Amino acid sequence: MLWSGKLIRMAALASRVRACCRRRLHWPSRKVRNTFIEYFKDLGHHHVRSSPVIPWNDPTLAFVNAGMNQFKGVFLGETQREYARATSSQKCIRVGGTHNDLAQVGTDTFHHTFFEMLGSWSFADYFKKEACSMAWKLLTEVYKLPPNRLYITYFGGDDALGLEADKEVEEIWRSIGVPSNRIIPFGMKDNFWEMGMFGPCGPCTEIHYDRRGYPLASHRVNLGVEDVIELWNIVFIQYERLKDCSLQSLGTHYVDTGMGLERLTATLNGKTSNYDTDLFIPIFSAIAKASGKPAYTGRFTDDVQCLDTAYRILADHVRMLTVALADGMFPEDSHKLRRIIRRAINVGNNQFCFTHGKNSLIELTKIVAENLGEVYPELCGQLARVHIILEHEENYLCEMQEKLSQAWKDLLLKRPELKNVSDLQTPGLMDGIQEITGNLDEWKNCGSRLPGHMAFKLYDTYGLHYDLIEELAEIYNLSVDQQGFYLALTEARLRTKMAGQQKLERDQIFNKEKLFSDLKTSNIPITDDSFKYQYEYSNGNYEFMPVKTKVLLIFHDGKQVEKSVGEGIIGVILEATNFYHEAGGQEGDIGRLCTSSSKISITHVDNVNGYIVHWGVLEEGELCVGDMVTTTICETRRMGCMQNHSASHLLNSAIRAITGLSCQKSSHVSPDHFYLQVRTYQALDHTVIRKTEDLVK
Repeated sequence: MLWSGKLIRMAALASRVRACCRRRLHWPSRKVRNTFIEYFKDLGHHHVRSSPVIPWNDPTLAFVNAGMNQFKGVFLGETQREYARATSSQKCIRVGGTHNDLAQVGTDTFHHTFFEMLGSWSFADYFKKEACSMAWKLLTEVYKLPPNRLYITYFGGDDALGLEADKEVEEIWRSIGVPSNRIIPFGMKDNFWEMGMFGPCGPCTEIHYDRRGYPLASHRVNLGVEDVIELWNIVFIQYERLKDCSLQSLGTHYVDTGMGLERLTATLNGKTSNYDTDLFIPIFSAIAKASGKPAYTGRFTDDVQCLDTAYRILADHVRMLTVALADGMFPEDSHKLRRIIRRAINVGNNQFCFTHGKNSLIELTKIVAENLGEVYPELCGQLARVHIILEHEENYLCEMQEKLSQAWKDLLLKRPELKNVSDLQTPGLMDGIQEITGNLDEWKNCGSRLPGHMAFKLYDTYGLHYDLIEELAEIYNLSVDQQGFYLALTEARLRTKMAGQQKLERDQIFNKEKLFSDLKTSNIPITDDSFKYQYEYSNGNYEFMPVKTKVLLIFHDGKQVEKSVGEGIIGVILEATNFYHEAGGQEGDIGRLCTSSSKISITHVDNVNGYIVHWGVLEEGELCVGDMVTTTICETRRMGCMQNHSASHLLNSAIRAITGLSCQKSSHVSPDHFYLQVRTYQALDHTVIRKTEDLVK
């Protein structure tokens, strides 16, 4: 009977444990993600896979930082999609820039460098009423969040811009059943979304959740507190901000929504911290096992030894670096990624006693891939790549620290206060300090003030964040021209935004903007240049067929003309062409345009927003808009470029095959030679070079 009673008690205990686990895992992250996607698919939304975190077509971003990034071209009117509704779970990284969560990582419950954004979109399909209804139904009827814990914010208007409050959205929420005292207006900062300095924008409405269950928590919304948090942002893109900063209504309306998976998963499981979910707990367990340190306990303000903070930082960073590296990013191309990698290595070594050569960080990336690999299979497929780069970065950092250690000790003898600097891992710290000491006498004579433009140089050139710059200034008895720093930073960002995707020199940008600004609004079609890929191969020879086409536009001496005669450089836009413009590091074609009575020697070819411009000299006769011309390229030049282009690909592929992993830095292809600059993760000794040559042959 005693044994039987013990079995009964053990069975009861096991039952309680299983019940506890079921409660704890009622909403695992995979279920949360799948439920969101399936809900919107059932409502006619096309499921779009996450794009890589590398913003291939947007040089203004260091990383993809929102679900809408891959639809940016739609909002700008540059591209179209074959579907009017979309849903996605997008991999996002926020490190630096406007969206910078790095400083808060580890110190609070909800900021991360990497996170997943659940999103839904309408491209000129449904608008405000449907978007609000869909969101409310999902949260309250599918996810079963209690309505009395939800609060709504909406755009309250802006007198300076002449924008009225979004009363339409306020009334929509009332009609859904949200009480008036839970619908709160806010201004531009919180409830008006803008893509950039110019372009599409609009009011937004947000859904906030009260984690504590206050009787009424309206006054705590948008305070940045952890007990009343923003869950979902629903943006209504209905305006365009013009270059004079005014707003005009768009003819087409869009809906763009986003909700963080980590925050939603924590909320659905009754957790107040995103770190108390299955997205982080397996990583914590692996860290504890590898280090032998006490297990993660979830402490924040009472984390005296900062061990739990270190757990959170390391777990967050290993997720970010695994995703970024698996998506094809290289530390050489992103100092922000390298900073995260080095910070993870240093936290692992200093807080968890990871020793060099044990690959503890690499083991953690396997946990990330296992956790997220089902929805993002590239994490498992590219794990070997991740490990090669991490091992290289760890070795490189170790060597660098050994070399710098004596120099740093020498510096501490002169300035002992430097030992208290908060961030000793910044790669440019030593160079930045040398910049300060080299100018110190000059600045002392100018009011002991570090000029704003020099503070920006420390930030931009040496990678020192502003807080670190202020720390160093204080050590050297300087104050920082904060206003000057932010002015320089704003000017730099303005230059970046204005440059956009332009790859031309500044003088060319302005000239060509002036020349081609009205082409998109005219009836002139973009050039059909598909003929550049057409050729015939016969008896061992390549033949490139001429193209007969019409002259659509002529530029002479910087002006549009109907007829070109005499000397000077002319630019010609044709209906179609077989000329290859310079692209991808390969030089463009040269050749001739001929009519029955004229010849134009083409020396350079440009692509400007899809219009192929043939630049050259009129050698005979005259050329008029509407003339039919025959385009003939220099076949010898084209063949040389083709052969060297193919050779560069063969060489690049061979290097990658022999070394395991390489990063192409740049290339240039001309008719008589090519060069290829690559970074490899092992030494290019004579054996490797010989094997590479043999493989190419």
